[in-house]
Amino acid sequence: MSKVFSRTARRGRVRDFVAYIFISLAAIMAVVLAALRGVPAPRIMNWVWMVLSTAAVFGQFILVSKHFWKRTPFWILSGASFTTHLLFCAWLFHLEGEVSGIQWLLLAIVEIIILVILRNLMFGSKPTRSNT
Repeated sequence: MSKVFSRTARRGRVRDFVAYIFISLAAIMAVVLAALRGVPAPRIMNWVWMVLSTAAVFGQFILVSKHFWKRTPFWILSGASFTTHLLFCAWLFHLEGEVSGIQWLLLAIVEIIILVILRNLMFGSKPTRSNT
């Protein structure tokens, strides 16, 4: 029987799906509570855009870098980049106040390009058996 259709694989996917649902509900609840407490809408949207941008950039980068998951330097690069991303976002909130959706999109594109360049500098542009 194929691993894709095995009972263990299905259980793992269901568990992941349930985890994603709970994470989504927690995020929605945080936004609703912030709105109820009177936090200004632009400030809430800054955080919503940051969460979406972070999930898209790092989710995409980690997903397409599957060949490097067993390499410790890859995770160090990902962690350092994630920390830098969060610090930059905090600085951007302080500097700009309100950041538009277009600005978040441009930031995400630039970050993906930087991450891919750094990964390629560390491991080469094409995965080989020695990189996996």
